[in-house]
Amino acid sequence: MIQTGHALPRVVAPLIAAGFLCTLLCAGLNYHWAPIAEGTGDEILQQAKGVPVAEASDVLYRNADKRRLWMVGAFPPDYEKGAPLRDVEVTTSGNDGTLLTRMAAKRARWNRQDRTWTFEQASTATFSPGMPPVYDAPNAPVVQHGWSETPWQLIKPGLPPSNLGIPDLNGWLQTNAGNETMLNPAPYLTQWHYRWALPAVCLVTVLLAAPLGIHFSRRASSGGVAMAVLLCGGLMFLTNFALSFGEAGYLSPALAAWLPDLVFSLIGLYLFQRRISGRPIYQTLRRMFHDE
Repeated sequence: MIQTGHALPRVVAPLIAAGFLCTLLCAGLNYHWAPIAEGTGDEILQQAKGVPVAEASDVLYRNADKRRLWMVGAFPPDYEKGAPLRDVEVTTSGNDGTLLTRMAAKRARWNRQDRTWTFEQASTATFSPGMPPVYDAPNAPVVQHGWSETPWQLIKPGLPPSNLGIPDLNGWLQTNAGNETMLNPAPYLTQWHYRWALPAVCLVTVLLAAPLGIHFSRRASSGGVAMAVLLCGGLMFLTNFALSFGEAGYLSPALAAWLPDLVFSLIGLYLFQRRISGRPIYQTLRRMFHDE
């Protein structure tokens, strides 16, 4: 194609356009469906093998608007079918942060029809300033009307951030804003930025592979293809490395998510510049490593 007289940018333009379209497609999928599918993939395989699905445990959820703090000991795998949550504790505080009530129950059921919570074997402690707490343990289940929380909303903090889409990550960050002392937002912020940075890998891959797949001589292109594979492997390694540092708080979330794309985009542009100018790539890299 190059020997027909067309310039290199024109030859690779369809590849760049395809990479851009794939980036848009992956951005749409990565917005919500792909992370959720990745999170349920292991459960589907476990169910197919007949292995019991692991429960989400020790889930903490804070409803900042209603000033309710939920602590759920165990989420059964079939909670979506109405299975009760176990070892539930709900703490309610006032506007000034003072403790108002604390209810502990062995099981908690959510009714989809009337949107009520039923707490079984519950005990409630009521707190008043300067007074000892008052405990109540009724024999009948405690039914709460008008609570906005749902099991799907409560379990989000118990899921790994990598299994949450943009809407779920936004909900977690908004709900837990101002509660950084108890909950670490770094993993969720890092994954939020990564949802937008990951689709760009499609375009970065084109920038890396296209110049290495072009050769002007009769020499086979296997050397350039091998180098492209190595660079893409390096991109994956740096991505996992940067995400780990971002979630641990050693890098800012935005930098951890976008650093691999930026680094390898610059490498791809450098390879394009050398190829456009007609200077060798594979031989130069081989000479550099041979000299070292």
